[in-house]
Amino acid sequence: MLAAFFLWFFVASRLNTETVRDFSVLFNIDTENTAETKELRPVKREYTANVKMKGSRQILGTLDKSKDLKVYADLSKVVAAGECNLELHADSLKKDIEIVSISPKEISVKFDKLITKVLKVEVDTEKLEVPKGYLLGSPQPKQENITVVVPEMELGSISSCKIVLPENKLKETSFLEGEITFLKEDRTEIKIEDDNDIYRLPKSMEVTVPVFKIKEVPLRYELINHPQSFDKTLIKFELSQKTIEIGCDPKKYDAITEIFLGNIDVSTLTPDKNITTFDMGTVLKAGILNVNEIPEISVKMVADNIKTKIVSSGNIKLVNTPANKKVTLWTKRVSDINLVGPQRSLKKLQGSNLSVVADLQDLPANASGRKQVPVSIDVPGVPNVWVAGNYEIYINIS
Repeated sequence: MLAAFFLWFFVASRLNTETVRDFSVLFNIDTENTAETKELRPVKREYTANVKMKGSRQILGTLDKSKDLKVYADLSKVVAAGECNLELHADSLKKDIEIVSISPKEISVKFDKLITKVLKVEVDTEKLEVPKGYLLGSPQPKQENITVVVPEMELGSISSCKIVLPENKLKETSFLEGEITFLKEDRTEIKIEDDNDIYRLPKSMEVTVPVFKIKEVPLRYELINHPQSFDKTLIKFELSQKTIEIGCDPKKYDAITEIFLGNIDVSTLTPDKNITTFDMGTVLKAGILNVNEIPEISVKMVADNIKTKIVSSGNIKLVNTPANKKVTLWTKRVSDINLVGPQRSLKKLQGSNLSVVADLQDLPANASGRKQVPVSIDVPGVPNVWVAGNYEIYINIS
């Protein structure tokens, strides 16, 4: 027992013996609430100081540097951007510990004003390859623009940013992560030092890289609003080009056999107005690439035997008239009706051969007085002749 007592006494005495120890402490320069100019920030925020402390072995042995020791810089001199020498101080948050010294006693810190910039995100695909017969589409970064907050003197010359995608061989649409580099207005890269404390600058971003398989397909259209018993062989149509090169999802390659341009309204065609134009930006569905960037396809009606004839007609008929209304014709005759068709058919046609119909089904219930309504005009019993243009008449409602 006596031996144990002396052992305890020896250990306790040793633990209570004062000693001096050095501690390496990592600390931050925080200007948000202390700098006279609150917009100023240190270009580098983390620093290291050596603090020499005096106290009992027991207390120093259990010291938690992150909780029991505070190292900070005197920011009273910070009033403008640039280099500033700051005195360092250390405080012990634990009783019975004395701060003997701190080294260095002073540090040089560069301060800068923070500015906010919105940068357009570009994508560099130079290292990407696709097999023959394939094509890279426009890469789509996760964000078209990024907002950065940067030190003005150090990084204020940032003008844009570029995502550099890693080397890769692609045969299908892929999602790739690329490193972000920052560029000046003259397109030179800004070198960002490792020890700079960069504010909110992302280092990488995901990019969707579409991959298309190239295919040549025929173009198709449909004729609408032509006369009954219409002989399509009477009219020839010439396309500005019969096929188009497209890029499509490789998985849908076999399913796409043609491109449908749309409908050609025969009732709008005359020998003088004989061209229908299709905007390929509208025609091609999402996911279909216009490889050669053809802006439009035109379809021209070619028919030397097709002529026009102007007639007027009084064969006006009202249908679907309201039961509780009295409707009479104000217009007695429709003039300047433009007939289009083979010359031999037009030669015998007169206005009396036409049927002019005004359908009043959609007439508003409260309609009254003189109203203008559209009419449809047909040439019954005569194939291959159509009426070009739109026509209206006046009716009287009471």
